[in-house]
Amino acid sequence: DNPAPEVRTLVGRHDDEVLEAAARRLVQIVQQRGVTKPVLVSLGLKPKQEVGTLRGVVRAAGDFVCEALGLMPPPSVEEVTGAMATRRMLE
Repeated sequence: DNPAPEVRTLVGRHDDEVLEAAARRLVQIVQQRGVTKPVLVSLGLKPKQEVGTLRGVVRAAGDFVCEALGLMPPPSVEEVTGAMATRRMLE
């Protein structure tokens, strides 16, 4: 329901949509935990990373940020999948 966060590349690969998506997801994770201030994300990755690798980086970074700020960690994939299955069963 919330609009996707604005992401701007300040330095580095300006044409990498996958990195922008990763940064956007990381901001969403932090915002879902109640952070309303602007978030500065810095990703230093090799070009052409696999999607699974980027997901792992975003997950680890999200966990780190949540821990550093004393927030609840983001839900695991299993928790999200279970919640979606439960919602479908209730519909």
